[in-house]
Amino acid sequence: YTRAASVLGGDYQARADSLKQAMTTKLLNITSGHYNQGMTATGPDVADPLDVNSWGAIQLYATGQKTSAQTSMDALAPFKFTRSGVTGYAPFYDSPGYPGATPTVWFEGSYGVLMALARTGKVDQYRSLLNTLKVGQESDGSFRYATDVDPIYEISDHRSVAGTAWFVLAT
Repeated sequence: YTRAASVLGGDYQARADSLKQAMTTKLLNITSGHYNQGMTATGPDVADPLDVNSWGAIQLYATGQKTSAQTSMDALAPFKFTRSGVTGYAPFYDSPGYPGATPTVWFEGSYGVLMALARTGKVDQYRSLLNTLKVGQESDGSFRYATDVDPIYEISDHRSVAGTAWFVLAT
């Protein structure tokens, strides 16, 4: 909405401010310092998926909340795995929110982390992660959805438009 406001004017900046306020008051977990997955009828959903942290860091950084953005980036550590010679990030890890999750490298989400590194100015970490993820690129230029199958959470190791598209977006 902020970008739309700069081009279109209108009430887009008010919408951006309202959304930021709602996310900060309803979704930002003060205890953990990063966003909750969402809300349920009984309260916050505190399950910890990768994209809440990586995309949360981008949003927090963009809205001037740099300390919280760094906390979200720091929360990425348990998602990092090396599988089949590729180092990257899983969509979730074995935790109360995702019991029994299989360690894997999820290319779509790993490229989301790459974007978060770029947006938060971590250029050296960006380059390092990009180089490790390129190891997983197929001979036709595509990427798989993930390195390992996770039957519990329906993660496949098939070639993926999403993983490949996120590579293009992040690079």
